[in-house]
Amino acid sequence: MLAPHRTYLSLISILTQVARHQVHTYSVSTISSTGPGADVSDMPLRTPPSTPDQNTNDGQPKKHEPTDTAGSQPSEADSGSKDTAKDPANPALLVAPEVPVIPEVPIVAGVRKCNFEQFVNRFSPKEAGYAVEYLEAGTELGLEMTYEVARRRRSKVKSYEDTNSSEHRSRRFEGGLSSGSWIQAVRIQSQTILKALSEVSRYTWGSEPHTFMRPFSHLIHFHPKIQEKLESLKAAGASLTDKGADSPDSQDEINHLECYVSFVETYLLPLVRQFEDVSYSNPRRIRHDDLWYLFRPGELIYVPLKTLEAWDERKVLGDWSDRKVPLPKNAICQNIWRLEVFLPHDGDLGLPMHSDHPASTAHLYFIDYDGSSYKTVPCNFDMTYFNGEKEIRSLEVYPIRFAASSESLIKESRRWGQHFIKCIEQRHVSYKAWTIANDPLGRFSLSADPRKMTSPEFIDGDVIIDFQEAFNARPIWKLNFGLRSDDWSSEIRTIRDKFPILLWSDAARSKLLSESTNIVVADDDVCFIEGKALGRRDPYGKDGLGKVPEEDVVLLPRRLYGYALRERKFIFLNVKNVMTDREDIEALKYLQIEPHNQRIIDCLLTDHFNTKAARKMGDIPSQDPISGKGRNLVFLLHGPPGVGKTATVEAMAQKYQKPLFSITSGDLGSTPDAVESSLTEIFHLANVWDCILLLDEADVFLEERERSDLKRNAVVSGK
Repeated sequence: MLAPHRTYLSLISILTQVARHQVHTYSVSTISSTGPGADVSDMPLRTPPSTPDQNTNDGQPKKHEPTDTAGSQPSEADSGSKDTAKDPANPALLVAPEVPVIPEVPIVAGVRKCNFEQFVNRFSPKEAGYAVEYLEAGTELGLEMTYEVARRRRSKVKSYEDTNSSEHRSRRFEGGLSSGSWIQAVRIQSQTILKALSEVSRYTWGSEPHTFMRPFSHLIHFHPKIQEKLESLKAAGASLTDKGADSPDSQDEINHLECYVSFVETYLLPLVRQFEDVSYSNPRRIRHDDLWYLFRPGELIYVPLKTLEAWDERKVLGDWSDRKVPLPKNAICQNIWRLEVFLPHDGDLGLPMHSDHPASTAHLYFIDYDGSSYKTVPCNFDMTYFNGEKEIRSLEVYPIRFAASSESLIKESRRWGQHFIKCIEQRHVSYKAWTIANDPLGRFSLSADPRKMTSPEFIDGDVIIDFQEAFNARPIWKLNFGLRSDDWSSEIRTIRDKFPILLWSDAARSKLLSESTNIVVADDDVCFIEGKALGRRDPYGKDGLGKVPEEDVVLLPRRLYGYALRERKFIFLNVKNVMTDREDIEALKYLQIEPHNQRIIDCLLTDHFNTKAARKMGDIPSQDPISGKGRNLVFLLHGPPGVGKTATVEAMAQKYQKPLFSITSGDLGSTPDAVESSLTEIFHLANVWDCILLLDEADVFLEERERSDLKRNAVVSGK
């Protein structure tokens, strides 16, 4: 007679082989989604691909190999030949014993707390009958994994026989430890709960158990919808009870969802709320796996100067990043940003045994002016993985509510943001201070030669604020504007964990009965949902805004692009030192000039500026018979040195509140090409900024030509 357990082993072997081919990576980029707890009923249903090797990305089929951290280890039952018998009718044919199939273990509405050994092993079928299982462990988790590898090796589990457990590192030996234990993973085994998650998230989770890793963002994000569904089921059940048509299946569904909702509210939601209170006297500490709880989309983020300095050194700035020059301690950089979305590292149950840990990423942005409108400037900051706990203020970036004197920082940034807007609107300002040598990202300003770094210099005089002309002269100064919400792609990725779930005959591991794949959710798609939601709410879009919303004034930089009229070049200005209020001194009163000459100049200038303003409004056409001519006013002031030629021009510029653009013949060059190029640029800028242009020491251009000096003749004639 054949042994009664043989058929069961063969059946389990077949089921295990089937289960190994049901772990995929799913990617969808056309999903319409909303923010936390928002309605996702308009989103298309996300279902697994038709075959294990097919992945959808941007609507296009794509070859995909399921991620497998260690492969699915076959059990002893998979060999099939060790404990089988020969068919008497056909001695060469091996057959499985005929025994009753063990009934399927029912899933009860309960929660099971596990250590690591319990989480990846079953010592009786009933241990698999809980709706929710969770793994609670602390800094000893890596050591528990090492012990489990050793146990499986001693039990001669295939693929563990040649494994040296000492090769697996434990996080406990790497310093920076935190005390206590915490929930590391949650496994959903109830088909009722998985079905409910599928309905609210519009993703088909199927019927196989799935393990969600900390920070459990998918479970937390869709919890409000699960609550609504539970209340709806309760209301429907109460209605049936009133009609005397109670449904056992409906009550069972309610029990499972009540169990799940109670678990999330008791164990998971407090994780999100733990960083709501801020204590400046007792700095908070955090684990890397908990960073998602700390960051909330849309909140203000503080970026220390040391982070921007290190960020520049990691060469993520293209042509700007060729220099590893430390920023000065007084560098003016953008320190207040807004969070677009936070991307935690991929979930992996075996992370404590990895030597290289993945980083998380904070997607931030601030607001800047592009010459015509205000737009977002996005940047990504990696959060390097760390063991144990770390003070929040020592992170690369962190919410500004945890910064020292956060209210003062916000108040000061708002004041300088308002001044930034005023400077752009007024355009003609004064500056008496040192320039700054870097832009808001910590990049150094460059001269015409990108290889040369411009050091700060002292400016005392009039300045024209003009971003567009600065970008025309220095294209490398222009930042990348606009959020990348259109680039976000939906991806729910699952992996086969390196520890399959093993079913043993007893707690002593006398015999391995079967194994099943432990499906771990590595990427749960919540970051895509949050990013898309913020992108739809983004008021700036691609075209920007003409006016900055009040809540975003704090995001404006402390750097202005200006043109120093006396130095005749574009520079970086510290908005703090820009003066918009000009001294009201009547210089004409002190000008020693004949009254009738002053009256003639005054009348001509008044008529010229009034006519120019009227032409801009389209009120009067040009009165010159030749199109494009007769629109300028030229004065020739002559006399010996010291009689007030330059003073007259300066007094008139002050009276009419016009920028005075003063140049000399030496600024134009000595060759015909240089003179023509310089005059073209100067006339263009003077016209754009509505300047009074003073060509001082113009004698060289007005002297009579000489046959012996052809070079000077060419400069004078322009040929």
